[in-house]
Amino acid sequence: METSYHIVVQMKALNGTVEIGRFLISTNREFASETFNSLKGKTALAESQVLRLSLLETTGLSGTIIGILGCNLDELSENCKIITRDAFKFFNLEK
Repeated sequence: METSYHIVVQMKALNGTVEIGRFLISTNREFASETFNSLKGKTALAESQVLRLSLLETTGLSGTIIGILGCNLDELSENCKIITRDAFKFFNLEK
């Protein structure tokens, strides 16, 4: 089974957190980690943090969170640009 790496976007809601988006970023752990580490936000999540990004490693039906980042709406916007640019590079230019 192939391992893939996703960046999951979650939002704080009344009953916990809700997944509002998911990016397939790579099938290479090093590349996915470099992308995730370039994202804007804070690694120390505050209780008041509304938006959260998680780096998820998936193999088959199981997944493991290997990184979490809290961000605000402006940072999320910039992060979506970074993620999309890097995913384009990985799937079109670096194979």
